[in-house]
Amino acid sequence: GSPFAVQGNAYQPADIAISRDSTRLYIAHSGFIQRSLLSPVTFHTLNLNTGELLDMSRTGFPSEGSGLAAISVDESGQFFVLADNGKNTLHVIRQAMPQIQPPAPVSTQTITLEPYRAFCSGVGPRLCYLATIDGQQQLFYDDIEGFTYEWGTRYELLVTVLPAANPPADGSSLRYVLDSIVSAEPVADDETFEITLPPAIIEQNDDGTYSVLGELRFVCSGLGCELLGDLLAGSDPIGFVMRFPAALGDPFDARLQVER
Repeated sequence: GSPFAVQGNAYQPADIAISRDSTRLYIAHSGFIQRSLLSPVTFHTLNLNTGELLDMSRTGFPSEGSGLAAISVDESGQFFVLADNGKNTLHVIRQAMPQIQPPAPVSTQTITLEPYRAFCSGVGPRLCYLATIDGQQQLFYDDIEGFTYEWGTRYELLVTVLPAANPPADGSSLRYVLDSIVSAEPVADDETFEITLPPAIIEQNDDGTYSVLGELRFVCSGLGCELLGDLLAGSDPIGFVMRFPAALGDPFDARLQVER
């Protein structure tokens, strides 16, 4: 979009300074604000992707004749020195700005994921990874970029941890990016796990199977399955013991944990 007009011809740009992080541009002008004897300094925001000049604000300094000639800014972006040819003086000014926080350091982390996921609740109900990090097992709410998870496989991953740009108020301030899959071990056919689910996230399918948030599909077998319909109509969490299927894509075999 260059060249950019700077507030009309009367301002007459004389010198520029750029902040240390390259996001702000400051211009000293040798012209004047309308019919006043105020020579302007304008403050602009720079778009680092396009180079476009965005928001602008200004302040003015009493001058005469030639107006401002030069501008310099310190590393903090708060203190300016202006050379004023019109009055043969220097102006030293301070602009209050929010502190720019340095980005969080990039690190790597080893994460072990269980071969099944567990119910968790954030913005809405979902299924989260059961992850072991630094020897502690925990619910892991974040996605891992570049990684595709399959139920029935126990993973050890090496991930890169990065600061998230503009994270939402209810979101993580970190991003997890897959670096490598250290190991991926399928479970044995007879391996089981326990899971407790609220009935609101369980749907019955036309083929008689049940689905959990479109991700976990199971059939109910064994004693107590005749009670499942009544349990789904209620609000109390339902406990299951799930057995992994012999073939990928087949439904899990679920048994109700019913108090006797």
